[in-house]
Amino acid sequence: MQVLYFWRRHRRLVTALRVFWVLLLGYGEIGVFYQHIGQCAWPALPTRIAIIADPQIVDHHSYGQTGLALRLTEFFTDMYVRKSYMILQQLQGPDHVVILGDLMDGGREWDDLQWLDELRRFQTLFRNRDPRNRRVHIMAGNHDIGIGNTVVDAALARFRLHVGATNQLLDVAGHRLVLLDTLTLESDSAHVNASSRALVERLRGEREPRAPRVLFSHVPLRRPPHTDCGPLRQSPEPVPDRRGYQFRDQLQANTTAYVLNAIMPQVVFSGDDHDTCTVAHTLSNGRSAVEHTIGAFGWASGVPIASYALLALQADPLELALQHCFLPYQLGIYKCYAAAFVCSLLVAAACCRRRSEDCCGAEPGLIAALPPRKPQAAGPHCIQRVALVMRDVAAVAVPTISNYYIYAMATALQFDVDADEILVRSINMIAKERLLLDQIATAPPSFAETIKPLAELRNVHMSEFALIQFLGSITASQAVHAASLEAEKMIKEFNAESLARSDVFQAVQAVASNDDELELLCIEDRRLVEQMELESRRHGAHLDDSSAKQQLQTLTARLAELEQLFQQNIRETRARVLFTRGELAGLPPSFFRAREECRGGDDDDVKLVVTTDLGDYLTLMQHARLEATRRAMFLVHNTRCRGNVALLEEAVGLRREKARLLGFHTHAEYTLQPLMARGPHAAHAMLSELRTRLAELGTGELEQLEQLKQADMQAMGRVYEGFFEADRSYYAARQLQQTRRADDDECRGYFELAPVVQQILALFQELFAVSLAKQEGVRAWRPDVDVYEVREASALAGHIYVDLHCTAPRGPRVVAACLRPGYDCSDGTRQVPAAALVARFARPADSSVPVLLAHADVEALVRELGRAFQHVLCATKWAQFHSSRALEQDFVHVPAQTLARLAWNVEALQRISAHHRTGEPIPAALAGRLVAARPQGAALDHLRQVFLSLYDLAIHNADGESHDSVDELFDAMNASISLVPAGATRTFVVARLGQLMSERLAARYFAFLAAQVYSADLFAARFVKDGKLALDAGVAFREHVLRLGGSEDSMDGMCAFLGRQPSCDAFLASVGADSGSAATE
Repeated sequence: MQVLYFWRRHRRLVTALRVFWVLLLGYGEIGVFYQHIGQCAWPALPTRIAIIADPQIVDHHSYGQTGLALRLTEFFTDMYVRKSYMILQQLQGPDHVVILGDLMDGGREWDDLQWLDELRRFQTLFRNRDPRNRRVHIMAGNHDIGIGNTVVDAALARFRLHVGATNQLLDVAGHRLVLLDTLTLESDSAHVNASSRALVERLRGEREPRAPRVLFSHVPLRRPPHTDCGPLRQSPEPVPDRRGYQFRDQLQANTTAYVLNAIMPQVVFSGDDHDTCTVAHTLSNGRSAVEHTIGAFGWASGVPIASYALLALQADPLELALQHCFLPYQLGIYKCYAAAFVCSLLVAAACCRRRSEDCCGAEPGLIAALPPRKPQAAGPHCIQRVALVMRDVAAVAVPTISNYYIYAMATALQFDVDADEILVRSINMIAKERLLLDQIATAPPSFAETIKPLAELRNVHMSEFALIQFLGSITASQAVHAASLEAEKMIKEFNAESLARSDVFQAVQAVASNDDELELLCIEDRRLVEQMELESRRHGAHLDDSSAKQQLQTLTARLAELEQLFQQNIRETRARVLFTRGELAGLPPSFFRAREECRGGDDDDVKLVVTTDLGDYLTLMQHARLEATRRAMFLVHNTRCRGNVALLEEAVGLRREKARLLGFHTHAEYTLQPLMARGPHAAHAMLSELRTRLAELGTGELEQLEQLKQADMQAMGRVYEGFFEADRSYYAARQLQQTRRADDDECRGYFELAPVVQQILALFQELFAVSLAKQEGVRAWRPDVDVYEVREASALAGHIYVDLHCTAPRGPRVVAACLRPGYDCSDGTRQVPAAALVARFARPADSSVPVLLAHADVEALVRELGRAFQHVLCATKWAQFHSSRALEQDFVHVPAQTLARLAWNVEALQRISAHHRTGEPIPAALAGRLVAARPQGAALDHLRQVFLSLYDLAIHNADGESHDSVDELFDAMNASISLVPAGATRTFVVARLGQLMSERLAARYFAFLAAQVYSADLFAARFVKDGKLALDAGVAFREHVLRLGGSEDSMDGMCAFLGRQPSCDAFLASVGADSGSAATE
């Protein structure tokens, strides 16, 4: 009661202190930077260049610090640099940035692995936020590579490889910028100084320079002793002339004369000294060149105030102007905080002392009854309450300012990456992992020295690679898209190479065979060891015979070549079929829009060109009324690419040979080993059960379709010759149209895009017992992308980015992607995951016109938002298990497909719908009719999938050579399983089924059907009770299915959620085997 009374009496004090500290921290951490940088104006010339010197990011070489002291120093100095550079780009908007070297303090001292870590840290601090319009040019400093005869060859080579050329020549706004590596120029070694001398001699050879030259050098040029540096210098001393271990304050006199007289610069810029200095040099032609030494950009560089410079250029007329700029005095800010903290303590203590009778006395209800007490000194009770005041103030002020760093800086994803940076990052990732693998191969094998370092590195690399892949999919830039594909190819090839390394496999195997050490590991760590060993074995790392390894490489290369040829044939073999308008009766008007025409045939009628492109083919097969038109198109489409049959035949044989080389009987055994099925037997058993139970349903569906065709033939006065594959799409669409078209059109009014997305998010929020909050001011790839923070209880789980109007020219209509996997960092913190929902709904020109969705779009949004939550709610220790690639392929789509079934539940549809005019949810009767139409035609569709899956297993699970060719076996199995014959004319459908040729999907086609079986079972078993939606199952689904990722067997998680083994019954019920069960969904 005393504490409660204290808060009531001192509420105003606490509130005032909260406001004071929020304002103070806001100004000291953000506002003062905007003020200082904003006050420094560009000279009034059009082309703008920011010059930054000596970032020299702090490391243990700087002050000899280690442990917590080093981490704190790095944190505060990095925060200053990152913030300054971010605001500089935001407010100043330079066209070019020149960084004058000394990127790191101990750069030349690091080994390659450590240096790549520091380079990534530097790139994070100096992130280009507008790579399309801003170019960054980085020079080397003596802390990066050394100087003169002490240049470290290895440091120079890696700088050139990972950062760029140390000498650059740029033509900007009528001026020639010369970025000269004067560090190597002072070396006596020809192979070190060759590049620098070549540049100087090239410029000397230009008798009449085409443009005024602006020289950039890391080290200042030689000047007379005690030369005055001008009024901007903070130190009272001029630039010294010292020399020491891999440094010198000025270039040698002969180097200075050589450079000045050969280049004849108009102006010179240098760094290295950390302080500002302006001096004039006399050239051999009598003209003077002013040298501006730029101060260091960091606040821990030996000068009180950091600085940079703004250089502006103009081409016509030629003009150049410079402005020196200064950043905030960071130590002064910290002194201000300390003084404010002392003042806050004094104010709180004074208040407590003044009111000691009340705040240190009895409970409020007893005060009137007690005799007056003498004022007391501020004793332990008041000290305690002062501490409570300050704690309460900090509880508001600190999170307020920390949110700025969390969202605007520290954890923000970088979406503004250009093509060059994508390739550089990929090369750096590969180089760093190769170095680590070399170390692992020679180190004593243990989990701490072998497995953990590699897994920690892959945590970071998988995060970077996920973002690179995503950027390639949503960018409108062809260059970025191509760079993303190239990066993916490079990393894929490197992964295959690294997994096949015998020396690394031996180290991993030694850890895997150490039972004593494995017993001490957690479940996820043990699984990590097992997975690493298994993947290496599957890539042949265990093969001792070098000839066997060579044979494996040859087989793998040939299979990749065959897959490429197969897909290339499909793309390039594009047939054209000519039809009259009468023959295309039934096609929608949009099909004829801009359709190519030509004249052909004896009657010289105008014919329309229809191609075998998938869009043309599917539209015609679903809408063409005439049987002859459909059959002609079907035959042309399925008799092309005949050469692919031989390619598939060869691939099947090579896969069998490769599997036996790796110790398996068949390719199916090899490829199904890491799946939940574990082998072809379990997959075949599931498919056989589905085939038997779907056959009766499929026969009934086929009879209904035949009746529709018979009625058509009778109406047209033609003879009914049977029902064929060419008829199925048309009559299935007709049947669905009769029962559902009107309902689908009516439903659109209840599904407006923006409200539907909000309601789906709200539904998932309740389902998974999480909270969502929309975040403001978070940068994304487009300004109108919404960002949501997802929390479990009070803990941050991750972020979901929602882009409903993506304009990228490629990709699915609605898709979810992982932007960053989650994992536990080595410092004990948690890197939270991020996911994105990307949809390509056209934005109406009139913003008042609503975007209305078909039910299929609603289902896609539910499914893909469910997939986004799957990414965010996964909570694995290692990123390797967070990725969808870690999930078994027959499970990877199960969570999203389970949640997608909410779109076929009447109650869920009512929750996520609202009429765009009235706001009313969709009527239960209308939603019920929509749901009831779902099973129609599903049995035949799934029988087709069963057939393709069984065929896939048949060709890849044969012990020896088959007597039938792959296309003959296809025709035979199709007739007996699919129920719908292809027709009298032989086709070569197998020649265009790219999934059979894909190394990733071969012998795994059944996984798509298995995911539907499992998802139906999971949904029916727990999410529906007594015909009603049971949202309380969501938490169990989160814990048993989503949270585990690939850290445990997915079958174990499903069984734990179901309380039993999975079953096919719910799936069969959903396609009409049991109408009562189907209705519940």
